[in-house]
Amino acid sequence: MNPHSRDVVEPGPIGQLHMDIQAFKCLESASEDGLNYARIVAPYLYDTSFKGQLKLLALSFGFEVQVLVQTVDAATHLIFYGARSKKRADYDYIVDTIRTTLGGCAAYAEARDVLSPLQWFRTLCRLPASIRMTRGFSASLTSRLVVGSLIARMRSVSTRLLASLPSGHRTIITFCDAHSVENLVTQAEMKRGIVAITNQHGQYRVLDDRNMSPDAEAYANFISNRMIVWGEATIREFEKVGCSADRFAVAGWIRRKQQCDAGSSKRVFGVMLNGQNGRESNLALLSAAAVLAEALDLTYVVRLHPWTPLSAYRHAVDARCEKLMHASLAEYCRLVDFSLAHMSGAVVELLDQRQAVYLLDDGRLADVFRRPGLAWESPQAIIEAVKRDAADSDELFRRIDNLAVWYNDDTDQLDKLAKALRS
Repeated sequence: MNPHSRDVVEPGPIGQLHMDIQAFKCLESASEDGLNYARIVAPYLYDTSFKGQLKLLALSFGFEVQVLVQTVDAATHLIFYGARSKKRADYDYIVDTIRTTLGGCAAYAEARDVLSPLQWFRTLCRLPASIRMTRGFSASLTSRLVVGSLIARMRSVSTRLLASLPSGHRTIITFCDAHSVENLVTQAEMKRGIVAITNQHGQYRVLDDRNMSPDAEAYANFISNRMIVWGEATIREFEKVGCSADRFAVAGWIRRKQQCDAGSSKRVFGVMLNGQNGRESNLALLSAAAVLAEALDLTYVVRLHPWTPLSAYRHAVDARCEKLMHASLAEYCRLVDFSLAHMSGAVVELLDQRQAVYLLDDGRLADVFRRPGLAWESPQAIIEAVKRDAADSDELFRRIDNLAVWYNDDTDQLDKLAKALRS
């Protein structure tokens, strides 16, 4: 059997869980006062490990949601952000840019989880009814207890949270309406007739059982009227799941641009790993890197996801690996001549910097990345592509430029962003 076959297969555990979560949303057994709590807690439901379940119980009984509000006179927009506590500068930059673009016409609210000595009581009071609300979720009694606890927490939070928000605006803008607290607020605002806009913050891709992860909720939990996206590639992905193209406005990736100076040849290539959701593909990348390094007589460095410890992959590299690292894109690019990668938003960054990148299609690569001239099905095919590109750099850069704009069309970004936010 071809290892890269795309034939329909029976869903594995994570694929079945994804299907069960979507069915839970559709049954609306967890709906109350016009809010679908199955949608609100959906992003939490993918970690079924014992440690993960304990963390969710700790969240449910130990943490409330605190909201900080900044009002302005005659606000036409409300910006709501629930991810500041993640300490992701790239996330913060998106929201801060939107605030700057809208200026004095936007109120602002920011939510974060804070330890509360009273939350256990609030959750416990709502727990029996919340467990009954999980009857539409196909799971064990233990899992339903955890899900019921999450629902009880969010039910206890919703009234106070929604009452704290400013009023009078016509549009609400969220960072990501798939995230739990932002989904809650988006549902409530849309119920009042407020137009909702959300933002792309990674290269969204439709997943299947070969590569399923919580990232699927980026499209499965999308409920806003519109989304501001990076490029046509994302629109095509959402069309696959039934979303109309007119719900999307292309403004490009909102980010601080880093200028990468590749410099002269170093005879070193880089391997960019996925997060831990893509561990099997990461191991396939490192295996391919060993083949490339031997065939091309090169060494390589490995750039890990910021949240992955270096120790997680030390066992998987060979003697040609110079180092494993956490590094900014600019730091990384200075070290390498080209990159080997898989399913990461960093691929789009490299293309935008006109850096050569070759994706390994190990059978788990999402279709959005399976573009001609970008993805290859074997290390041998990548070796031949590297040799061709070394012999014809003009063709390489033409290919990179075409790919770059497909994923990220950020020409006239501020003008397009302002239009999307105000239309």
